[in-house]
Amino acid sequence: MRRIEPSRLLLLIASSLVAVASVNGYEFVLRRHFRLSIGRWTTFRIAWIANTSNSVIGFAGVAGAALRTYLYRSRGLSVPTITACIAFLSTITITGISLLAWGGLGGAFSDRCRDSDSSLDLVCHLGDRALFARLFAVSTHPFFIPNG
Repeated sequence: MRRIEPSRLLLLIASSLVAVASVNGYEFVLRRHFRLSIGRWTTFRIAWIANTSNSVIGFAGVAGAALRTYLYRSRGLSVPTITACIAFLSTITITGISLLAWGGLGGAFSDRCRDSDSSLDLVCHLGDRALFARLFAVSTHPFFIPNG
């Protein structure tokens, strides 16, 4: 970090704070959708703790879900409500990943497809059938969500 210019370091820190704060918006959607009886500041703190810990610890969202459960439970929310909140967040996460997969199918994240003439580089990924199959499976996930 000593080799990074102070202005770039400040920009990096600010970008990180904005990124985590934007993910916290989902918690406010939960608060409104499930009519949770917790304040805005508490909602923001719970989201901040759960999301940053989940980003550092990982485990495919299990760490964030466990922390979220603990923090909501300490605020007196019922287990069925907490379970519904976590299930709701899980669908949001896989839907976001599927949107990124659409970008992958289009060649947006692949350097080896940059030489292709087509703006939609599906053909580029056909050479790597395993990658294409995984991206296609994840990208079509939202089409298979039941209507309630």
